[in-house]
Amino acid sequence: MGGMALANGGNVLPRRFALLAFTPLTLAALPGDAHASGAWLPSAGQAPVEQRVAVAVGPSRTTVWTSMRFDGSAGPVGVVIPVPSLSSLDLSSDAWLEALDVATAPRIFPPAGERGTCPADPAAPDAVHVVCDEDPTQTLSPTEITVLEDAGAVALWAAQGGLTLSPGTASALGGVQGKRFVAARFVAPGGAALTRTLRVVLPGVEPVLPLALTQATAGDVLVTAWFIGEGRAALPESMPVSVNEEALTWNAATLESDYEDERMAALVAAGPEGAVLECSSHDALARNVSLGGAVSIEGVVTSYFERAKSYGDGDASSSACTAAAAVALSSSARVSWSCPRAAQGVVDGMDSCVESGAPGEIDPERLRCGAGADDLAVALSGMAGQEARLTRYTLRIPSNQRGVDQPLDFTPGPPVSPVLTADSVSTEDCEGGVSSSSSSSSSTGGSSSGGGTGVPSGGAGGTIFYDETFVPTYMGCGCSGTADTADTTYDDGGCSGDTSDGYEGTESDDGCSGDSSDGYYEEDDGCSGDSSDGYEGTESDDGCSGDSSDGYYEEDDGCSGDSSDGYYEEDDGCSGDSTDSTSSDGCSSDTSDGTSADGCSSTEGGSSSDTSCDSGSSSGSTECSIASAKQGAQKRRGPRLSPMGLGMMAVIAPLRRLLRPRRRGDVAPGARERGTS
Repeated sequence: MGGMALANGGNVLPRRFALLAFTPLTLAALPGDAHASGAWLPSAGQAPVEQRVAVAVGPSRTTVWTSMRFDGSAGPVGVVIPVPSLSSLDLSSDAWLEALDVATAPRIFPPAGERGTCPADPAAPDAVHVVCDEDPTQTLSPTEITVLEDAGAVALWAAQGGLTLSPGTASALGGVQGKRFVAARFVAPGGAALTRTLRVVLPGVEPVLPLALTQATAGDVLVTAWFIGEGRAALPESMPVSVNEEALTWNAATLESDYEDERMAALVAAGPEGAVLECSSHDALARNVSLGGAVSIEGVVTSYFERAKSYGDGDASSSACTAAAAVALSSSARVSWSCPRAAQGVVDGMDSCVESGAPGEIDPERLRCGAGADDLAVALSGMAGQEARLTRYTLRIPSNQRGVDQPLDFTPGPPVSPVLTADSVSTEDCEGGVSSSSSSSSSTGGSSSGGGTGVPSGGAGGTIFYDETFVPTYMGCGCSGTADTADTTYDDGGCSGDTSDGYEGTESDDGCSGDSSDGYYEEDDGCSGDSSDGYEGTESDDGCSGDSSDGYYEEDDGCSGDSSDGYYEEDDGCSGDSTDSTSSDGCSSDTSDGTSADGCSSTEGGSSSDTSCDSGSSSGSTECSIASAKQGAQKRRGPRLSPMGLGMMAVIAPLRRLLRPRRRGDVAPGARERGTS
């Protein structure tokens, strides 16, 4: 069959080796090469359901990760992937694509002020529908690998293995020029299955979403795609599709929304070219976003290293890895050239990569957490840490059709939030219920640039409950406070105040997730917490305004509250309420170079408050949070204090701060102002 070999550090890998995951994939290698993607070769009774693919485009190379979800009968499954010479091959930890999914998955909340549960059920005031499977999923490893010279050799291999190679797929493979064919075989157990993620580091740059050989069978194939680059990813040859928030319904019986159905309807209406932009931001990589309760949307640096540790692919010190990576991602320096492990070989070559960074560059080791958790370092090779953005799209390949390669651009653009709010509640599925719904007056969390979003994602969605009564609004950067309730667009700059500025001003890049340490460290500084908080002891009292009428939040340091802060008793930040008519005192997050971040004014009635926190701590103290934006939604409050009580609070609060034990690196009161003036 013209079998060939892969080289790995001078050792030739055998033809039959557990190397590649079952993955339809385009390998965009050197400029001028034809695009091609992996061809799926099923046996009887099997069908693809979802292709998951991630593409990172750096200054000098492209990296592609891919995995396939499928369903059907037990039996052999094959995948054939065209690969250019000098491609480095690895199997990635399942933690990588799971972390990308969790950081960017749409979150849908029930309407503000609505019960959200069946009449006979207990209230669940803070449930949220997460459109992804947050639980670990067992993946399949390949049982055989061989490298084939041409399409004729592929046909012979498929016939010998009892696999189906359709005439259309055979013709498409025959049109691929200048590539080898890596053929992988899997044994499906029957039922739903998911393949291990394959990583291919290509020796050239040609940004593309590879779908040309992805063939749908009797049902549609959902494509979940993530892109990492310096800017917001765009698919210029696709048709932008949005999910209408006003059409979303919350099911009181299941505590989930119909988001996936509405997304599919929008994609079907758009045709094969439709693509839904669901999330885009720097924070999706670098930070956790507080949802106003005890749980945050985990950024990639948190979720990836934690999951890799649990799978045995990463170091036990995942929290230290998270802090180091978050600091690197807040730096303007570039990541040095990073070497992939190439544990599965280099096509037609040797593994001769050497890491040798220039002065002032970020050591890629700061983005690793053990040998098996190196995907972040590989993805960001050559990129400026603070410029890296993670973008998520969902697409659809119609039944019995083949996908097409999608050119990929990275351009400036405002962040896109994954947070949406349903417009009505249905009790039709409740016991003894009738078809009824209640509509909300406004919605929040979507982006006018296409955010929002079919077959199901393949992973079951989930419902999460929070401790405080709140309604979500994506607040962009910094200190929260209550947003302008008339605004339903993403706040591109400020620290809570008026979000009615829409997309004017500079891009804040604070989109989908917050600080990587949020929820880990007590006394979270600022608005979601500094990524180094708890390690280097940054100043915790970053106070911004705080509403004196807010009985629960005596020293509200944060933005919607840190997940570690109980009732936010010492949350030194910003939580300005919309009743405050004046600006708050700036989120002055402490930076490693002695500068301070501006901003965090909380305004209402049209006053400008777009002072950004983007220049905040280089350790990641620019945070993003989600707070109430629905008209009529009431923030949970404690009893209002009498004037005498307020006076006592004014005396007690400073005393509590003075008596509170300092952490390593804390400075005395007043020292911070002197150091940052």
